[in-house]
Amino acid sequence: MLAWAKSGLGDEAAKRGEQILRRLERIHQSNILQGVKPNVESYNHVLEALSLASTTPDAASRHVSERTMAIFEHMIEQDVEPNSTTYNFVIVALKNSGNSKRAKKMLRSLKRTNFLNAESPVRTEDASSIAWL
Repeated sequence: MLAWAKSGLGDEAAKRGEQILRRLERIHQSNILQGVKPNVESYNHVLEALSLASTTPDAASRHVSERTMAIFEHMIEQDVEPNSTTYNFVIVALKNSGNSKRAKKMLRSLKRTNFLNAESPVRTEDASSIAWL
């Protein structure tokens, strides 16, 4: 999944990462292989691919916001705890795909819950993506 996220193939990379994530989930649910379960890194690689796909102008990037939130919400439903990297990718994907309002709402929520002080902060090296806050 990391290779797809870093491939620069935009939405195609995100779709491939999502497919691999779904396979991992099916393997976990079927109990075919003990110990195979998507973790925060698995989800983060897919969210990274989506955040990168959100910067492309093609028609598929319009749905990045919904796909990002679906992956994020599913992650939480699976009892996988998001970390600062997770939130960074979600906020960047939301902002870049035209959903700045939701991105700002998420960041405000993180500030209210003191998440940004409790853990390493949302990455400021992505200044171009979060400087608008």
